[in-house]
Amino acid sequence: MNNVKMSRKFIYSVAMPFAMMFAAFLTNALVACSDGKSVAGGASEEETGIYALTGRVDAAARMAIMSDSTDLPNTLSVKPGTVVRVSELDSISLDMTGLVFVDTISDSNGHFGFENLLLNSPYVRISVFNPDSLDYCQPWGSPFDGNESCADSLTGTYVPELTAIVDLRVSKNIEVNVLTLMKVPVLRSYVAAGMPFAEAEKKAERDILESHGIYKEFGPFETPQSECDDEFIRVKEFISTVHEDVIMYYMGDTSAILWAFEDYIKRYMSIPRAAYSSSEENKALYEKIVSYLELETGFIAEYQGLGQCKDSREGESVPYKEYELVCLSGKWKMQYKGIEFTSGTMVDNRDGKSYKTVTYNIGGKPQTWMAENLNFYESNLHESTGCLAGDEFACEVNGRLYEWQAAMNMDRNSMKVFLALPESDTVFLDDKCKSMIEDLNKCTFIETSNCGEKRRESEKYCKSLYPEGILTMLGEGDAYWKWNYADYLSQSNVMSYQGVCPDGWRLPNQRDWKTLFEYVTGQGVTFAALADEVATGFNMKSLVLIRDDENWLKYEPSFVAVPDIEKGYGQSGYSSAVSMGGCSVRVDGECLVSASYRYDFASTFYSVRCLKNE
Repeated sequence: MNNVKMSRKFIYSVAMPFAMMFAAFLTNALVACSDGKSVAGGASEEETGIYALTGRVDAAARMAIMSDSTDLPNTLSVKPGTVVRVSELDSISLDMTGLVFVDTISDSNGHFGFENLLLNSPYVRISVFNPDSLDYCQPWGSPFDGNESCADSLTGTYVPELTAIVDLRVSKNIEVNVLTLMKVPVLRSYVAAGMPFAEAEKKAERDILESHGIYKEFGPFETPQSECDDEFIRVKEFISTVHEDVIMYYMGDTSAILWAFEDYIKRYMSIPRAAYSSSEENKALYEKIVSYLELETGFIAEYQGLGQCKDSREGESVPYKEYELVCLSGKWKMQYKGIEFTSGTMVDNRDGKSYKTVTYNIGGKPQTWMAENLNFYESNLHESTGCLAGDEFACEVNGRLYEWQAAMNMDRNSMKVFLALPESDTVFLDDKCKSMIEDLNKCTFIETSNCGEKRRESEKYCKSLYPEGILTMLGEGDAYWKWNYADYLSQSNVMSYQGVCPDGWRLPNQRDWKTLFEYVTGQGVTFAALADEVATGFNMKSLVLIRDDENWLKYEPSFVAVPDIEKGYGQSGYSSAVSMGGCSVRVDGECLVSASYRYDFASTFYSVRCLKNE
């Protein structure tokens, strides 16, 4: 019976405590194998002795592992008055004998202690009760969980929140946590099937770890956190989070937490690793994030029935939604499905900077893009450009941000902004008002100070000049301001507009972005895969600036595009959701490619990807 194996698909399949679910499953699997003579620890006699036990209740069973923090503290405290009960267990059946010792936790750190425990058996069950944390009464009810129930006289009307079973000859200082709770029914099931206690304990722990896609042995689940390495601590946090999220938040629906994991993995696929290189603390944060991504991917792979990623399976790839689960170096990795491309490099002769490139063969014609955002600046460059939040390091990570006019290398002073009202003559926008409103674009992106004051001053000045209901740039009215785009763009240059790009390269227009979009999606690959350098070579990352573990900025990438004036819209302009021809390419797969000739004051700063003239 030592080869009994649990079903991977069984995990969290219904909305009931995991420990009870596991026990119910294993009861049917093991009861037929038990001969009624199982002996815990392989002994047949009671072992009377005096024992001592100290420990701690892990109040932070559910750690915020998806938060961006390098710290691993307990984020919750144990309420003083929490009851800890030690119950002696029969050394053969592990049933409660009725001998009980009780301690009340007096501090918020969850420490408890028992001295001079005179016992006939070294096996005990530790149960933790916090009556105020539950507002209902639920019987424990499992035949493998002893006699604790709603009617327990020592603890009022509440079931234990956390439990553990230990051999006091081996365990003298312990931690009671979610993993020990999960282990109790599995351990009892294996003991009932005739397995010695020590062997049953290891097998129970191994089964629980493997059910979460973790094929590595650590110490006993009761090992105090102070004695665990970082990897074991994160494994504990991860399993605790899965257990409590599935049971408490997703009502037993495992697919919900799978979706949450997929979203988390997708999120970090779009963040450049270089964003974490600004300090040793941020480098440690990145390693922590990677470890959780690996745990979550392993859980997804296990839930899909893939089993362990072994050396013999190196490189094996299994389709999973829009992704692939790939066995690499002993761990399952989730990545986007790939497309064919050729990687290369180019040098901007203006400043000597080198950029990665990627070439796609689209309909027999090459299309070569920069695979990094442009980071070029010179003093005579028209209009505003800068680094995210004014931090020069962000330019190294994300490339430079450009106003649309700056990317097009247009002088804003020569741009005429007007409003044609049906009941009056054409209204031209006051230069000072225009300048004040445009300065607001810098807020948040390349400047973060005095934004509120700038907005108040611009509203006061501009509203004094124009009738109510026409200041669209201030969030009011239905009219749209136009600009003299025809002075800059024509059908002859829309396909070769260099703008801020190096010689031999040009700004992509809307049709270029659309062509790329259709090429990628036409091969059954989501457009979001452009964030995955391995899958597509494009390396379209989010804009990220990490200042410290509690304060960082993240924006979905938006790129400049030249308006497609060949569509034939008149000079009166054509309005759309895309600001001044900008193509907002988002990692969620949306790309807005319609033309836009309105002057949109809500426009932001953009990244630039240049396209090779071919």
